[in-house]
Amino acid sequence: MPEHMDRKLTDEEESLNLIQSQSERAMHYRMLLDEEKYSKEIDGLARTCAHLLTHEQDIDEVIRRMETSMTSSYLQNLKAVDQTIKGYQERKLMTSAHTFYGGKEAGNLTRQITALEKIKREAPSDLMESIVNDVLQHANKKYSLNLDKNFLSMP
Repeated sequence: MPEHMDRKLTDEEESLNLIQSQSERAMHYRMLLDEEKYSKEIDGLARTCAHLLTHEQDIDEVIRRMETSMTSSYLQNLKAVDQTIKGYQERKLMTSAHTFYGGKEAGNLTRQITALEKIKREAPSDLMESIVNDVLQHANKKYSLNLDKNFLSMP
């Protein structure tokens, strides 16, 4: 087999591996409600997906890799959410709610805790589906992939 074909397969496998690590990070940022990092990760993941899909990679395999990596990292991300909630609760206990700033800070912490508690209750499959949809919609729009509408859950 010619050397350039071996390299293409290696690049493809590297991209599939990159999809796995990017998917794990996207889930992590989404679960921690870090919108800026989540958006950047979705952009990178969309770029990697577009690269693979324009080089004849099967979309089902790309989605399978994303889902597999997110499934394997879900419990670890759930622990990170719990730790973040605990940290916010500790900060809230130390905040003097009787001052203007303290009351405002306590309110912000309460909202963050509530939002994180909500993400904990979200079904893992729903969370993963929303991430995959974000990636595919972004890739389809930014890289003009013309993906089959069956793969896109456009609102």
